[in-house]
Amino acid sequence: MRIDRLAIQHYGPLSPRELDFSGGREGLHVIYGRNEWGKSLSLQSLEHALFGLPRKLEGFSNPDLLQIEVALSRGSDATITQLVFQRRRQSLLNADTAQPIDERQIHAFLGAATAKTFQMMYGLSAERIREGGQLLLNAKGDIAN
Repeated sequence: MRIDRLAIQHYGPLSPRELDFSGGREGLHVIYGRNEWGKSLSLQSLEHALFGLPRKLEGFSNPDLLQIEVALSRGSDATITQLVFQRRRQSLLNADTAQPIDERQIHAFLGAATAKTFQMMYGLSAERIREGGQLLLNAKGDIAN
């Protein structure tokens, strides 16, 4: 599976933001930037788009979680299959037709990938990044322990 695009319309302070991953053939994209520029929150929004939103998300009000659009593809150049969908607070829509889709369509497209395998594949989850930052703060500069 390849993530081609992540378009965030409303997700906390990320409004709007679009990340295009369709370029390149190597399959690796590195996102970097200054602290508080939305790297972890963008990753969290992608996780929530793929695997669903919890009922209550700490630090967010309901209007903050309005729309995340993801474009996925898989297969070889000759047989590429795509799925473009929007996850809104209370609905899941096909982005091309605006018709409701079933959560099982995303799960079928992802195959065996779960939220846990997603986090392992991408190395870090937003939660693990925050935990690591807190560990560094608690170490007071001594990261050898």
